[in-house]
Amino acid sequence: MPPKKVGAASLKAQEIEARQNFVQQFFLSSIRDPFNPNHCGVCLDGAFAGYAATVQEMVSASSNKKSGPAITRSPDFWNGVLDFLLLKRKDKQLERLLTRLSVCSCKMDGQSKIAEYHAVGGRHALFVEPIFINQKLDPEVFNGKRCALFVNIFSVFNVIVNKTVGVKSAAKGTSTSWPLSYTDLIPYGPDNFLQTMIQWYRFVPVSKIFHSTALVLRMCKSILIPSMIKYQFTNIVVQSSRKLVDDTMVDILTNDHQTKERAAKRFEDHLVDVILYFRICSDDAGGYDCEGSKPKPCKFAL
Repeated sequence: MPPKKVGAASLKAQEIEARQNFVQQFFLSSIRDPFNPNHCGVCLDGAFAGYAATVQEMVSASSNKKSGPAITRSPDFWNGVLDFLLLKRKDKQLERLLTRLSVCSCKMDGQSKIAEYHAVGGRHALFVEPIFINQKLDPEVFNGKRCALFVNIFSVFNVIVNKTVGVKSAAKGTSTSWPLSYTDLIPYGPDNFLQTMIQWYRFVPVSKIFHSTALVLRMCKSILIPSMIKYQFTNIVVQSSRKLVDDTMVDILTNDHQTKERAAKRFEDHLVDVILYFRICSDDAGGYDCEGSKPKPCKFAL
């Protein structure tokens, strides 16, 4: 019997999966030491962007329009990324990590992929710069080389988790796609999760972190709320928004058109993430007790 022919769509899917596996292995191998990655932030950012592109290709190529992103074959990748992101670090350790990532010592001889990752990461670093310029932050501390990788990780995390179909099943630990259980999202516990997110916001001040916290809250509200109250997370969201409004009012009263445009963009980006945060906080139907009981009411952690 002749071998069964493989269709063009199947070959394309295999090719995408092979690229995804390669970039996943590269990324996880580089961050094996979470305090001293093997590659610079620009390189890792470019690699992570390559991973995100393969996810989008898989979603576009999928014949099942109801399915979420095609990451069910590689939950170890996102577990590894969150282990790296949420590892408890002292401020000095996080500062050293960001400094390490801002200095490139990558060896590119014969490594075409590394050169490609640098090219992609370099473009993304420039794209991220206005986020910090618009906030009038110190460019020596808040810039694309130091921060773009983490802006990218939080952004892609938000897309992946937002498209998770089985919110209730993930909360109960019966999901068939990542996150398989709420513990995948808070691997070191709720207190550590909130402390780490607050720390990240101080070092990489982007409202996408509020967005990420809201999506995790959606899946494990009853477990996370006590820690949110303990660390007054919503107060941080409110205070950052209050400062943003004050800064925006000052900027829009100027005669400089570019300043006004930057203020409007800054306000819009922040508002989208903060509205989502408060919507999930107040949406009882969106959060499930991780032990499988009825939804718990939200208590604002002011």
